[in-house]
Amino acid sequence: MSSDQFDPHKVLNLLSKFKFSFKSVISSIGLTLGFTLFYFYGLDMVTYPWAHKLTAQTPQGNWIGKISFDQKTTFLVNIKMAHDTILSDTKSRTTSDIQGLISICSPKTEQVEARVWGDPSWTGSSVVLGTKIDFGSNIVPEKLICKAQKNSLECIFDFEHPISNASKKFREDFKKVYTPKAEFNAKIAVQFELMNTSGKSFADQCKSLR
Repeated sequence: MSSDQFDPHKVLNLLSKFKFSFKSVISSIGLTLGFTLFYFYGLDMVTYPWAHKLTAQTPQGNWIGKISFDQKTTFLVNIKMAHDTILSDTKSRTTSDIQGLISICSPKTEQVEARVWGDPSWTGSSVVLGTKIDFGSNIVPEKLICKAQKNSLECIFDFEHPISNASKKFREDFKKVYTPKAEFNAKIAVQFELMNTSGKSFADQCKSLR
């Protein structure tokens, strides 16, 4: 028999080895992927239980409320924020634990939006949010101090901007020739409720104010 003659037994043996090796590679990849997902998302659940509905309260969600500066000026406010679970902990931390958008509108103003961010407590019951949202005439909150309950969120909009000692001295030294811009200073509590998913969008609610 010629040495290069086709040998079905050798071919079958080679195919069986290849099949076994292929299965081993697939199994190894599957196990590695499964362990990676379990490790990072499991760790995320332990670190941020409020983001995975493991606590009774969470600031995560789509919230709506109203803030009134006086009897004539009322704004509709929408805060939509969530936790980023895209393996962010594998990178250097440059983002907040929770972030999203805050949008406002009133019968006299168009819809305006800005970024909102913060780092909630481990249980999700409280969070201090930062934002650059401007209610007009440079009325920007210093921070939002929020308390979360099961289906509600209460935030104190703190508009009191601390003035540095250097700024105070400057104002005092030049008070006869320099009149600083009047500042809005107040702490206003706002009660938020979850947006009704079957109801009007925030944009539509803004339009209905006019």
